[in-house]
Amino acid sequence: MSSYNKKKSIVLSLVFTLLFGMFNFTGIGAGNALASTAGIYLNDTDPSIAYNGGWGYSSNRGAGDYQNDVHYTSANGDSVEYTFVGTGIEVVAPASNDAGYGKFDVLIDGVSQGIADAGGRSSNYLSQQILYSNKNLTMGQHTIRLVKTSGSYLQVDAFIKYENGTLTDQQIADLVKAKIDALPDKASVTLADKQAVQAAENSYNALTEAQKALVGDISRLTDAKIAIQQLEAIPVNGKITYLMADRADRSASLGQFVDPSHVNEKRFWVTNWNSPADYFKWTVNVPVAGEYVVDALIKAPTNSTITVTSVTYGNVQFAGSGDWDKIRAPGTLLLPAGLSEILVTASNPNHNELKSLELIPAAEWPAMEQRIADFRSDTQWFRDAKYGVFFQWGEWGYPQSGAKKPWPRQIDEFDVDAFADQMSVMGAGYVIWSVTWWSYYFPAPIQAVDDILPGHTSQRDLIGELADALNERGIKLMLYYHTGSETKPWWDETWVSMDDKTKFLTHWKQIMTEVGNRYGTKLAGWYIDDDCIYYPADYEELGAAAKAGNPDRLITYNNWQGPRGTDFQDYVSAEWYMPLPNNDNGIMIDGRYKGLQAHVAFNMENDWGIHLPNQPIVPSVSAGDAVSRIVTAMQDHQVLSYNMMMYEDGSMNPNSVQSMIYVKNAAKYGIIGTDDPSEQRGMYNDSDPFIAYTGNWDVSTGRSGDTYRTDVHYSMTNGDSAEFTFSGSEIQFITETASNQGEIEVYVDGVSQGTVNTYSPTRMTNQVVFAKQGLSPDGTHTIKLVKKNGAYMLVDAFKVVKVSASNRKPVANGTAVQTAINQDFIGQLLAMDEDGDALSYKVKENGLKGTAVIDYRTGKFSYTPNTGASGTDSFTYFVDDGYEASNLATVTVQIVEPVAVISSQPADQAANVPYGHASAKITFNQTLKQGANFNLITLKSGRHSLKAHLQLNGNTLSVYPKSGFKAATTYTLTLPASAIKGELGDGLASEYRLTFTTASKPRHGSGSGSHGNPRPRP
Repeated sequence: MSSYNKKKSIVLSLVFTLLFGMFNFTGIGAGNALASTAGIYLNDTDPSIAYNGGWGYSSNRGAGDYQNDVHYTSANGDSVEYTFVGTGIEVVAPASNDAGYGKFDVLIDGVSQGIADAGGRSSNYLSQQILYSNKNLTMGQHTIRLVKTSGSYLQVDAFIKYENGTLTDQQIADLVKAKIDALPDKASVTLADKQAVQAAENSYNALTEAQKALVGDISRLTDAKIAIQQLEAIPVNGKITYLMADRADRSASLGQFVDPSHVNEKRFWVTNWNSPADYFKWTVNVPVAGEYVVDALIKAPTNSTITVTSVTYGNVQFAGSGDWDKIRAPGTLLLPAGLSEILVTASNPNHNELKSLELIPAAEWPAMEQRIADFRSDTQWFRDAKYGVFFQWGEWGYPQSGAKKPWPRQIDEFDVDAFADQMSVMGAGYVIWSVTWWSYYFPAPIQAVDDILPGHTSQRDLIGELADALNERGIKLMLYYHTGSETKPWWDETWVSMDDKTKFLTHWKQIMTEVGNRYGTKLAGWYIDDDCIYYPADYEELGAAAKAGNPDRLITYNNWQGPRGTDFQDYVSAEWYMPLPNNDNGIMIDGRYKGLQAHVAFNMENDWGIHLPNQPIVPSVSAGDAVSRIVTAMQDHQVLSYNMMMYEDGSMNPNSVQSMIYVKNAAKYGIIGTDDPSEQRGMYNDSDPFIAYTGNWDVSTGRSGDTYRTDVHYSMTNGDSAEFTFSGSEIQFITETASNQGEIEVYVDGVSQGTVNTYSPTRMTNQVVFAKQGLSPDGTHTIKLVKKNGAYMLVDAFKVVKVSASNRKPVANGTAVQTAINQDFIGQLLAMDEDGDALSYKVKENGLKGTAVIDYRTGKFSYTPNTGASGTDSFTYFVDDGYEASNLATVTVQIVEPVAVISSQPADQAANVPYGHASAKITFNQTLKQGANFNLITLKSGRHSLKAHLQLNGNTLSVYPKSGFKAATTYTLTLPASAIKGELGDGLASEYRLTFTTASKPRHGSGSGSHGNPRPRP
């Protein structure tokens, strides 16, 4: 979904020990390019080498480096400087034919020497390569500076300096003194002088103590350094001040998590925090002394205590939560006015990671907390919806085979009504629709987009049409928004850098404001992807733009694995399935999502959307899992967004559509059933909705061997449990065993049966690791499994065995039912078992014109007609008492269309609809009542809407225009979906439009007054 995930790339943490596992090292023997030993080597860790930017350090690499280590950076613009006295200098670093090895600018004494290239080599990895050499410098003090310009990373291994001749201490001191005297006075220093100040400082620090004494007074240098510090210090403001970990002065051993394809846009976190000596340090400039609340966006174990220190003024401390979190430190941090250093360290760090600290004036927090509460929208409708369907569909899409349509033809030809009807069949409470994703092309005429770059909008307002069509069917529309960072012409027009996002955020607010005002309350929410690009930002301002036109609109910023970036949002954005039980009526109580409505989005298939030619749609979530997830989510007041792939023409995988019908039945009708009947009597797959999983469980599909239905549920957390209620005389627990699994404690009817060991030296499938016999065959029993140890606990299946000496075969009864087009039918199947055994109901063969879903424990069933289907259909089912199956029974379904007949009034008029003060009467074949959209019924004459009274009486809808009908005039009466309800189903599921013409003059006599029975035109 985020571009980071959708590319399915492996994002390197750039702790290069990970990277080197990908290369075949050639060792030191690299011919003439190998570094010479005639000069004086300085390792990359030498204190005289100054690194500027987000450099990391990697040691013990075993890659042939000088002293087995390197410094590295992934950010263009990062630099390294070394000041030396000599006549020559060489840069030593690894090189490769890998495109990730980029280029860097070399400057000597501030003058560019050209671009050096670490790529373009004949082998995939060459250590200790001389990437730059200059042995023709005049004897004296020089500074070499390397600036990364391209590629995924730059590495520095060592410098080699050469000396040919000598200078006296006085000569060297005079050179440094000249550099210091050339600096501007304190009042005149600007950031443009930073390089000169650093060069002078590096030159001075390179001197011996005797040489420093000869330089004398350096107050000009000291004043210039202080001025630069003041200019560079992070200004503390009255709202939230962000101290970014990747911009901190920090330990060289710390790493940085990056997305190699988006190193200049996406900001993640600093990694490899494993030593109590590791630190982060920022210089801040505080306008007025005061106390500050400290929030940390951090991942740390519970036994790791983090200390945030205002140097010489005190500290605050807090413990990690064991995962990514946004943690408020107890107490406040006192910051003095002016420049101040903030230091962060940790006890017992163990793969700690840090994204940022946030400083909030303690006196301002109560007001901000109230603004957050006022900003957040009521999520009750979202909870009531229970689930929705998520689509990544747009310009980037393709048909099932062949070439894609040119922009915006795909948008122009999309069938909105057919799509909305399909969403209604699936029972979606809302749809999340992508307006941008793999490319930035907005499917609506948005002027703010055209003002930035013309040609990236459509004339057709697809979003507006979708909103209208979905809203008419009682479905809300939410939009997904991607920044467009993959669409280079667009991105170049809006992006500057991650440290200068003013242009980007200004454009963003303009777009959001126009879109929000355009659609108003028709737009129910935003799913805003890639918060790693936005953060840090003034989210209060962003939120105001995102909620323009509808203050009740829900918004979220996708933070991927990290904690929430802001409290100015409404719901959780998690993009993989996980239960979120720790909530109060759906609102998360603590942790990374504290205060937000519980929600997750996950893909049902092999990708988030179609973005490649001839890309198949392969379901990855079974119907059973899809149902199990919504059953669990409803218990936790958690909302689920099922992401589905869709081809250019709006077609979807039929198996996934079928799964969504099962989800609808579970969520809306309480009917728990799937198309996955047991192939073996008494077998219950791990995805069975009546298995209750507690804790952090996930699903693994497509497994090899004899794994039942090729999938398992698994947990990695001790104490997590799985519980299954059944009726039978024996229960068996079936799972896999392997070397990374351990013990499981088993309870039957609340009594511990001891532990079973699922360890085995090699993987074994379809293993009965526990069986309990002799249970009362007529009673209800419960088996509970609790993970004790080992890396994994797996649940594959349960088998229930029933034993009876004399069993009488159960009987299934057929029936006939009737429903309307596009309307679900809910009913109860009738079956008998003379022995009183519990029955399992199963579909044998489903309908051709619709889908039957049976709750396999109760026999309650639904039938959902295919969109637009009519006529006769049927399905068969049987029941099983655990001993044997019944006969097959047939349920016949008659799908009828509500028939509307235009009748005359009064009876002696020959026209089909009279004029004057008479009424148009539409007679249906059902008794009518008002639906949700009754007030949206419209009567028009040409393009003009008329005010009219509406009245229902039995099976007749009467329309009374306030101004009366005119003679010889054509009228159009439009009944939107759900405008009226009948005896069959919930009401009209699609729009009905009736056109009729009044007579030219009244006719008298006894004629019927009708020209026939016009039918509605959908």
